[in-house]
Order: sequence, then C-alpha cells, then structure tokens
Amino acid sequence: MARDTWFETVAVAQQRAKKRLPKSAYSSLISASEKGVSVSDNVESFAELGFAP
Repeated sequence: MARDTWFETVAVAQQRAKKRLPKSAYSSLISASEKGVSVSDNVESFAELGFAP
C-alpha cells in the first residue's frame, strides 16, 4: 500500500517546524501546546459559534 506523503505524524511535523521556524516562534508553539492552550482556545471558539466538533 502506497503511503500518502501529504499526511505526516505529529513528530515529523514538529521536526519540520523546529528546522524552519525561528527558535522563539517554535518555543512559543511548543509551550502553548504542552499547556493545552491551543486545545482550550479551539474548544472555546467552537462553543462561541455554537458548533460541536
């Protein structure tokens, strides 16, 4: 079965981001994701729209 190269694992995406983003930007993204900030912000945004993912 051929693997679709468009989709990748989170680990691969993190490696690519670490290589390409400025250190400060990458650090901010990682620290926010470890604290669950992104997830909670997304859930709150969907709640404001009245949409349940």
